[in-house]
Order: sequence, then structure tokens, then C-alpha cells
Amino acid sequence: MDDDLKNGRSADAPSEKREKLSCLETEKTGVDARGFTLVEVLIALAIGGIIMVAGVAPLMFTVRTLASARDDFARMNTERTAVNRIFQDAREMNPLNCDTPFRVVKSGALGDDGGYLAVWTLAPAYYDLPASSVVWGVAGESAPDAETRAGLYRWVVPDGKMPRSLDVAALDPASGSLALPDARSVSFSAMDGGEWSDSYEGAFPRALRVRLKYDDGESVYEEMLPRF
Repeated sequence: MDDDLKNGRSADAPSEKREKLSCLETEKTGVDARGFTLVEVLIALAIGGIIMVAGVAPLMFTVRTLASARDDFARMNTERTAVNRIFQDAREMNPLNCDTPFRVVKSGALGDDGGYLAVWTLAPAYYDLPASSVVWGVAGESAPDAETRAGLYRWVVPDGKMPRSLDVAALDPASGSLALPDARSVSFSAMDGGEWSDSYEGAFPRALRVRLKYDDGESVYEEMLPRF
């Protein structure tokens, strides 16, 4: 029996030793055998979400800023192209066989501060067309339908009609070309005798002013014109 007890104690000794070592390791490392609670997991997720939002928000702001800058740059280029073409039409004015080759009129619509420019010009010759009246303006109330896009239009009027005889406000956008989308209104002023006037008929004025208005602002361009 002494041998059995001796053998039994000898067999149990390694197990007791492992239990003691396990307890010592737990005390040293401080590991909680329970794991994470639901509250701890939710707090960790909330902190992670805050960190993610803090990192993504500046990126989204940068993307929106770049997109806005791109749109502004594109509109500015389109605007400059349209205005340069307006001044080109004016510089190419042909005073021959036309008693009123240059005409600036103010829109007659109530509450409308826009207007039109009509000029008898050689500019259509670049497209193998004869000298014609070219008209610039935002489409009038009587012309566009629901499908017409708002903006600045350019018309080349056929049949030899002179600027003075044109009903510029009744021109159909379908017969013109859209040069500057989304322009709310345009007004023209001619300098004659040292003063600006938004109603002018005659030969070349000294200078031409173009004022473009949008829902979010306006742009103004001026250029001296050649004198004959």
C-alpha cells in the first residue's frame, strides 16, 4: 500500500505543479479570462468610427473643392471664348452698304436689365458666308420653349437683313448657337462721346462693354474698337 500511495503522489505531483504555474502566470500577466464585454466592444467601435470620420471628412472637403474649382475654370474658359468672339464680330464690322452697321439695344421686357448687340459684320466670311447681321443676346421671352437651355446665344441672320430692321428679341434660339450656357442675362454698352450708353445706333463706337450676369455673380469686359 505504501508503494501505491507513493506512486499516487508521484503521479499527481506534475498536475499540481502545472496548476501552480498557471496561477503564477495569470498573476504576472494580469490577463482577464472573461474576455471583452459588449460595452467594451461598442466603445471600441465608436472610437474607430470617430477616427474614420475625422480622416475621411477632410478628404471629402478636398474633393468637393477641387470639383468646384474645375467647374469654375471650365465656365471661365467658355466665357472668355464667347466674349472674344463678340469682340471679333464687332471688330469685323463692315460699314459698306449699311447705314446702321452697329446697334446696341436694351431689352424691353419688364424688370429685365439685359440687351442685345446687332452688328453688320464680315466675320461670317470665315465660314464662307457673305457679310451678315450677327446678333448676340439671351433668348427673349417670346422665343424659347421648355426645352431651350438658358444662356447666351449667337445668331447669324440670313437674307441680308440689316441690324436696324431686326426684331432681336423675337429671334428663335433654335436658329442660333448657344455660346455660353447658364448666363442669366447679358447687357451691352457702347461708348460714344466719352459716355457709355445701352442704346446706340450708328457706325463704330469708341469702345464696347459686355456685362454677363449669373445667379451667383457677374463678369464685365471692355475693349476699344478700331476707328475708320
